[in-house]
Amino acid sequence: MKMIPIENLPSFDTSEQNQINTICSNLLFGSGDKKSIVVTSCHEKEGKTYAAIRLALFLVKEGYKVTLVDADLSSSPDYYS
Repeated sequence: MKMIPIENLPSFDTSEQNQINTICSNLLFGSGDKKSIVVTSCHEKEGKTYAAIRLALFLVKEGYKVTLVDADLSSSPDYYS
């Protein structure tokens, strides 16, 4: 398992922080009793892990317990070689 220390994450600008805050606020107030969030896309290198980490950090700072699972479920031939 690969561990990434939180201290080593790149800093981000105010615009990015506002976007993360907006997403998290929408998730918290519009999700009812949902307990899972999935971050996905169709292509590689679109920032899924980065976005998931930032969302998890926001939720932790708000007092929520968070377990972040980062898994590659791709079936591309390159993945298995």
